[in-house]
Amino acid sequence: MTNEKPVAQPWYMIQKRRDIEAAEVSETVLGAEIGVFVGSMELLAEMLDAAFAGGTVHDLPTKMKLAVANHAFNLMWSAWVDTLGGRYDAASHHWRSIDESPDILGALQVKPELAKEVLHGRLKIGAARKTLGNELNRLEQGKGDDWLSNQKWRHIHNRFAHIDGPAVSALLPISINDGESSVLLRPGGGVIHEWNLRASAASIAEAALNLLFWVAFAFQHVKQVEEIWESKAREFNINNRHILGECARDIGVDVGGGRS
Repeated sequence: MTNEKPVAQPWYMIQKRRDIEAAEVSETVLGAEIGVFVGSMELLAEMLDAAFAGGTVHDLPTKMKLAVANHAFNLMWSAWVDTLGGRYDAASHHWRSIDESPDILGALQVKPELAKEVLHGRLKIGAARKTLGNELNRLEQGKGDDWLSNQKWRHIHNRFAHIDGPAVSALLPISINDGESSVLLRPGGGVIHEWNLRASAASIAEAALNLLFWVAFAFQHVKQVEEIWESKAREFNINNRHILGECARDIGVDVGGGRS
């Protein structure tokens, strides 16, 4: 067995080039959602850098919040890269963890002792949301109950996190009915479908906006994080939700319902 570095195979180089080409095309097709995503991620990176500016962290709740926020950040970037590459099915498999991360962050901020539960994998998402709901009820009776009831629709993300028919085919531009047009799906992606591309990108951009709020909440004790939120991130968060609503309508999605 030799220690020689393997020579890059033609397929490997082709796939790398295909990713670059697909991303370049995708970026020209996207609307304002790309600006929402890039702006959100830039602000998130600033906040996370500020939260870790002190170097080594010894406090367990803070360490867990940093880990959860960083995990969500990385998953959103991976989902974005997959989306640009035409791998809409692969992008969807990140959504459940992305969607649940802000709730874990919020629960850790409200109840720091949950850090041990998170560390050992014992904190269920339902318990995290109940923690947030109880805190909202404490601040204003009934507000937490209303918030919890509005979380029920989020189960849709869970479905796409598992291998089944909808997960592997519903987000792809392919028809299984005789007589209907189909497209050739190349292994590894690279086929651009405008509606799926923009819908996936808008969903990830919205998740980035949501995470931006919860990172600001979870690290509000860090002066620089608070300054970033108050000086630019709060206004960005509010204004760009309206922009995403316009993006949704632009591709035929009723922001109060489903695809029209």
